[in-house]
Amino acid sequence: MQPGQNRQDYNISEGATVSARDIKRSDPNVGLSDNNNSGFLVILDASRNIRTFKLDKPRINIGRNDNMDIKINSKIVSGNHGTIIRKDDQFYYRDNGSMNGTYFNSRLIISSQRKASPVYSLGNGDILKIEAKDKNNPENTVMIFTTHEINENVWTYIDLHKFYPCLKIGRNVPEGHLKIDNMQVSKNHAAVYLNENGCMIQDTNSLNGVFVNNEKINGSCNLFNNDPESVKLSKQQSGAPAPKRYSPRHCFC
Repeated sequence: MQPGQNRQDYNISEGATVSARDIKRSDPNVGLSDNNNSGFLVILDASRNIRTFKLDKPRINIGRNDNMDIKINSKIVSGNHGTIIRKDDQFYYRDNGSMNGTYFNSRLIISSQRKASPVYSLGNGDILKIEAKDKNNPENTVMIFTTHEINENVWTYIDLHKFYPCLKIGRNVPEGHLKIDNMQVSKNHAAVYLNENGCMIQDTNSLNGVFVNNEKINGSCNLFNNDPESVKLSKQQSGAPAPKRYSPRHCFC
């Protein structure tokens, strides 16, 4: 299913559409709100620095140009690549007819006529990626939308070669491996392997699963440059509701 498919669409502006879960049919002309509700965008681009931006404006333009609200340091990103639009307490993303398009949770948003795409609603943990045909291109960029502010100092860089053949992830892992002190994470949740083909992640029979590009993996899958991997909790998987301020634990490969 493509992003926004089988949802009710409404005109928003500039010929685009918005897939709205919370907009009533009596409000077809969607306006933009200046309220204080904000989301955040975590970005890893070619600079290799992880940056966090507060989304506190009605429209936030993203691209390579100097006049963008969020400037992306990548040669494969268009000058005015995309826009995040805020309506009340909901956020939406639109690709502005960029050259390489935008992956929305691993599904490509692109227009053959270089026109603006439909507008897709964003939820906590949704992933936007800008990629070249080579999935390991160092210019590839990943953006994670979150409703919780993430301190940039919490990120830690881990050299996977030091843990050859694998880095273990979980609550009860050997010293030096990636330990996550959260009860939603299994004792031995996952493992990242280095092999002749690059990098692979395996779900080691965890309770709540492993998601790559916001899609749950079945057993294992290959990882490419800037692939975000996350450990998530869902009521359907665990039988218990998620804590109100629970946020996915993200890792970048």
